[in-house]
Amino acid sequence: MTNPTEKQKPLNNDLFKQAMSRFGTGVCVITYKKPSTGKAEGITISAFSSLSLTPSKILFCLGTEGQCYQDFQQVSEFTVNILSAGQKDLCYQFAGKNREGLGADLTEVDGIPALTNTLATVVCDKGNCYSEGDHDIVIGNVRHVSLSDDETLAPLWYYQSQIIEKE
Repeated sequence: MTNPTEKQKPLNNDLFKQAMSRFGTGVCVITYKKPSTGKAEGITISAFSSLSLTPSKILFCLGTEGQCYQDFQQVSEFTVNILSAGQKDLCYQFAGKNREGLGADLTEVDGIPALTNTLATVVCDKGNCYSEGDHDIVIGNVRHVSLSDDETLAPLWYYQSQIIEKE
């Protein structure tokens, strides 16, 4: 059990990462068209939240060191795909360097790449971006939302630096 009055450890990156990993969250893939080729691309994220109901806005955090960061700077629209249990492979595929075979799980919504069999799909126009530390905070102005018809789907979870599937 945590006792906040215990002697505090000095803050370091490892301790901070351990503390943040104790916050369980869902997993999303942001999909978009790569500006240089027009082909579908995606980024796995776990820092995602609704921001505003009226007008409808979301936000997510995007690492500035990732391989897709430069491309995403030129993107004006994107889709947030909220992953379901059973999509662990897609999560890892978009988090890694191997982008082979992306077409099998892709469709398009409003002309923007989207993943199939997700819990929800949120199509956005890119709004403001704010740089903070080693991440950008990206605002999405929501223009379309789709929900899965399968109410038995469970979310894909990220907890203590592990992807967890509980169906």
